Amino acid sequence: MSTFIQLRQLVSRRLNQTLVSSDIPTIADDTSFWKREEIADWLDEAYQQLYTDIAENEVQTLVTETDGSYTASARSVSLQTLLGISDDPLVIEEVRNVTGDTTSLGSLITYKRHREFRRFASGLEPNLWSRQGIERAWSWFGNSPMLIELYPVPTAAMTLRVRYVPSVPTALGDSTDAGNDASVPVAIPTAHHSLLVEYAVIKAWQKEENKSWIAADKNYREKLERFKASINERQGQESRQTHVVDPTMYSGSGNNTWR
Repeated sequence: MSTFIQLRQLVSRRLNQTLVSSDIPTIADDTSFWKREEIADWLDEAYQQLYTDIAENEVQTLVTETDGSYTASARSVSLQTLLGISDDPLVIEEVRNVTGDTTSLGSLITYKRHREFRRFASGLEPNLWSRQGIERAWSWFGNSPMLIELYPVPTAAMTLRVRYVPSVPTALGDSTDAGNDASVPVAIPTAHHSLLVEYAVIKAWQKEENKSWIAADKNYREKLERFKASINERQGQESRQTHVVDPTMYSGSGNNTWR
């Protein structure tokens, strides 16, 4: 897996720029046209774009979960506050009530689309959810911040476990901070890290009006399509587990070798 500094080094070599102390210099001069800051920004830009592509096709690889407290008697709570994040989630996969739970599983809270949720919360369909066996539901509305709402409204504080996809990946780092050199684009499969390098090189050539970017851009787009295809293929694969009806069929020489 390529680290942040290794990605910068690869970009510098593609641009035929001499490295200084094994890295792109922070200040451009006669021998170093490109600065570390702008190369780093382009690498992060590429990372965010590929992250979005994965979120659209294979969301479960990006899911994280966080516990947060839903305020008693509150009609709604900011998801940014609940989850301790600085931006709205890209996707919310699941919400569970883990208040006082000892199993680490809690109880799943049913999601309802906002319009249906509001009809029920307004008392227009008081018996509909009970007939469906739904004790409590959640929905969301708004943005910056996105708000989560529960109904029935809890009369005591409730601990929610939310599984979600962050809006953007954690940046590879401040381009001038050597402490981030070991950062890796963990959301991107290692086989496709070259896409970040290709993107940064194209941006550099476009800025200096080097027409080499045209062929490089075509190559990048072909690689990008293969990247998307690999994600779709991984999603379409069937389970490779073998289902055995009678384990004794796999025993040998009178010894039960089934595990």
